[in-house]
Amino acid sequence: MKKEIRILAVSDPAVYGYTDKTLNIITDYESINNVKVIFDIIEWENYYSTLIDSFISYKYDVVMVAGHLWLAEFVNKNYLKELNVSDDLEYDFSDILDIIQEEMKLNNKLYLLPSFCDGHMLAYRKDKVSIESNENISIKDIIKYLGEPKKSKTVLKAHESEIFLDFLPYLRAFGADAFDELGNPLFNNDNGIKALDYYKKMLNYSDKDTLNYGNSEVLESIQKDKVLMAVSWGGQIGQILRDNCINKDTLKFIGLKESWNVTWSFGIPSMTNKSEEALKFIKYLSSKRVDSLIGTYCGNPTRKSTFINDQEKNKWYPSLLKMLETSSPLPNLLNTGELIGIFTNEIVKFMNGEQSAKDTITKAYNNMTNVSK
Repeated sequence: MKKEIRILAVSDPAVYGYTDKTLNIITDYESINNVKVIFDIIEWENYYSTLIDSFISYKYDVVMVAGHLWLAEFVNKNYLKELNVSDDLEYDFSDILDIIQEEMKLNNKLYLLPSFCDGHMLAYRKDKVSIESNENISIKDIIKYLGEPKKSKTVLKAHESEIFLDFLPYLRAFGADAFDELGNPLFNNDNGIKALDYYKKMLNYSDKDTLNYGNSEVLESIQKDKVLMAVSWGGQIGQILRDNCINKDTLKFIGLKESWNVTWSFGIPSMTNKSEEALKFIKYLSSKRVDSLIGTYCGNPTRKSTFINDQEKNKWYPSLLKMLETSSPLPNLLNTGELIGIFTNEIVKFMNGEQSAKDTITKAYNNMTNVSK
């Protein structure tokens, strides 16, 4: 009877690349190693709760973790095993981008291996919008390319499950941020209010239903040539540029000066009784060959060699790499998710017209300060 390795994975383009039978990533591994690999793929909205349950009752040998967003919390609660890949020359951990290497660690101990990245990238139609610079641009500057306020020029990823990260670049563009290394809010000032008002101003240029838009709706808007430009994730560029993308040769991608990035990664739950098999498997999934395949499939690889070797066929790689190397992560906190949830609740109320920008900032600040203490 074959051994089984069970993986809990988030519903994202890269994950479907692993299971895509045309790429043979999983089938090759199964045949070579005489194992059965089972992927349980969960939608983003339900992923965190499912993941937490998996740490309480043993079911999975590998889980996907949203990099620095959750690492400190999970290590503090002894949910993850420490990993050792330092002596594996074939795996070549040093080939992983330096900024991603650091995200895989906490207190110089390795707990994760990378799958793909999701960082803010601006997609735009070069036949309709002329951006001469190849450097990252500010989120505040895109409005000048949109012209007069008119619906369907852009979209916001303003669904409740996405809105905090969609708003974050605007917050940073006005000289504020979410919170510091101690969890103290950094937005309780005029800059925070200005950022919120500016973000809501973008509704004048957006599809009428944009407050309900998540990843799939933003992806379709870009792919179907419904907008001039929109911010999406680096880990969706490959999916955007599928064969069914309308006029895909006119699409270009550029990073934001205020980009945030997270590296979706593989970790091994402390409860597993298949540690060796699990480590062997995640090393395979983040190997050079698989990273190249997944980089093209989803849009965002994690290795230096992939960016170098595949940049001719994947023209967005240089801009993507620039974004990754200049992006700013959120602090590694034990309660990052809770703080984001508090801020999210207030932003949603503001965007729905239930309260002013000043009230939003004040309430979010007070509630987050009480938690951080």
